[in-house]
Parts: sequence; C-alpha cells; structure tokens
Amino acid sequence: MGFNLIQTRLCQIKSLVVLDNVDKVEQLGKLAMTRECLGRGSRIIVVSRDDRILKEHGVDEVYKVQPLDHFDALQLFCWKAFKSDDIMSGYEGLTDDVLRYVDGHPLAIEVLGSSLYGREVSEWRSALERLKENPRKDIMDVLRISFDGLEDPEKDIFLDIACFFDDADEARLKKILNFREFYPGIGLPVLIGKSLITSSKYGSILMHDLLKELGKSIVREKSPKEPRKWSRLWDYKDVHNVISKSMVK
Repeated sequence: MGFNLIQTRLCQIKSLVVLDNVDKVEQLGKLAMTRECLGRGSRIIVVSRDDRILKEHGVDEVYKVQPLDHFDALQLFCWKAFKSDDIMSGYEGLTDDVLRYVDGHPLAIEVLGSSLYGREVSEWRSALERLKENPRKDIMDVLRISFDGLEDPEKDIFLDIACFFDDADEARLKKILNFREFYPGIGLPVLIGKSLITSSKYGSILMHDLLKELGKSIVREKSPKEPRKWSRLWDYKDVHNVISKSMVK
C-alpha cells in the first residue's frame, strides 16, 4: 500500500520526504523510496542512529549531528529554564554548571531546563548534586536505545570505555580490548557508526559525558549498593572497600 501510494501521489510532485528512526536497511528497501519514485527536485532525508544503514542504502551524503555550541546551548536552556532569552539574576554560575554537565546535548538541555523552571537556587544546587550520583532516567532511557541494539562484544567495549578508557590512545585501547577478546577491529567502528564514541584527529577515542554516565549506570543497575557484584569498578573507594571485605573473609 505504501509503495502504491508513493507511486501514484508523489511521482509527479516536488516533495520533501523525511524517514525518521530507521534502524534497519530492510525498512528502506520495503518502502522502495527512491529518486525515481519522486518528482523532479525532490529530497529524501533518512534519520538513523547508525550511519552504516545510510551508507549501505547508498545515500548521497551522511551528516552527523553535532553537539550544540555554547551559544545555542545557552539559548535553548534559557528558553526552557527561564522562559526567556537571558539568564535570571543569581543563576549564572549554576547555569554554567548545567551546561558543562550536558555538554551540548539537546535532549539533556531540554529535559533539565524544563525540570528546573521556577525552582529556587537551593533546589538547583540539590538537583545538580543528585545528577552526579543518579542521572535522570528519562535522559538515560533515550540514550540507552542505541546501547540495547549492540551485540554483546560491542556492549562490553562500550562499558569498558565508559568506565575506564575515555580519551584513551586508540592503538593502546585496541591492544587492551584484543587481550579481553572483544574484537575491537570491528567493535570500535560499530560504536563510531552509532555515534556512541568518536575518534579524534589526535588518535584518541572520546565519549560524551552523558554516555559515560549511561555506561556506569548500566554496570550499577542490578545491585546499585553492592559494588562487589558489579562487572567493573572505576572508583578507588569502591575498589578499596571490595578488596578490604574480601580480605576480611
């Protein structure tokens, strides 16, 4: 039905078609959305978390959405947190703290800005302190969609980078991941393709702070108060406590 609709309704007109949340190349094939189906001058935009799907489908150009720069991030946050173009007096330092935490991520800016609207300075401080220990579930749930779509080796690589290896030298990281039999030769490109990590021009692997928080929350989720049951330990206090309790036994 969709194919027939495209053939009969769109083939003679100039159209802008947006296909959102594509997670399998087969979806594009079944829809049969091609240049030939649309009128002259038409454009198709495919939105996906995985650039491999776009390349396999043969798109003309892949655009990776970048984090907001400071000016745009500040503007969006002010609209959400103050319903204004400007920072409310007395909130300048706290606003800087929030923007450092979200690091240009639009979803996090919108969610946190809306949640802080109309609150006192003391409430902002409390919310920021809590975020350091317990990231907001609504933000983490959206970020987790890409993680849940990974195969087990890629999940392990993601968690290792989140807990230990952000901004690590790529060559050294590959040696460690190879030793752990996580197959980084294919795993790292998969994570890059899904925008879960980036490779810098200086040869290091980078991960957004919110994704690092996601990885650590995944490690903690089944036993949040029992570090000895976690698959990874990154805080020296937790390491010390686990080793001390093991020695006592």
